[in-house]
Amino acid sequence: MSAPEELVGRAEAAGCARLTWFYDEDTLEQLADPSHPLVRLSFEVRQQSEAANGRLRTRMHSCPCKVPEKGHDIGEQSFVVDGCAAGKAYSFSVRACAEFASGSTVQSCFSESVSVTVGGSAPLGAPGRPSAAAAPAGAAAR
Repeated sequence: MSAPEELVGRAEAAGCARLTWFYDEDTLEQLADPSHPLVRLSFEVRQQSEAANGRLRTRMHSCPCKVPEKGHDIGEQSFVVDGCAAGKAYSFSVRACAEFASGSTVQSCFSESVSVTVGGSAPLGAPGRPSAAAAPAGAAAR
């Protein structure tokens, strides 16, 4: 199972970060096919930040998969993470979680990380290359 691609993060107002990414078009088409054994696809968003004591904190968020309507192009997946502290740097990564008709589940590796400083004017890091000012210690690790 492939990892999500082209993860982009953007700070938004009121302590929120918006994440967007692309996922394998073939898998999304399989999900839309009722006769295919893939019955559910979701994404797990990993949020990491540095605590006051220097330790790494990790939160996990669940995000449903957006399946395109028949005849429409496959677009981006997205998720808004709320409750972030203004001015604080966060590292985000995403992985796919699939469930099959047999009851088995499969998870992809996490995507490359992206760093976002919420509520600040610091530039956003590029996927896999967070800016030095915004990256918490150990944030690039998957």
